Amino acid sequence: MKEKLFLDTDIVIDLLGERVPFDEASAKIATFADRGKCRFMFLH
Repeated sequence: MKEKLFLDTDIVIDLLGERVPFDEASAKIATFADRGKCRFMFLH
């Protein structure tokens, strides 16, 4: 079973907006999902 990551919308905004210094950590999290190692669950 894939791990579920519960993300706050700020993580997505950091990734899409390339907000320094948070964009690198957000990109690492997105890479896990891209490789099928986890699923995102969004909090709002």
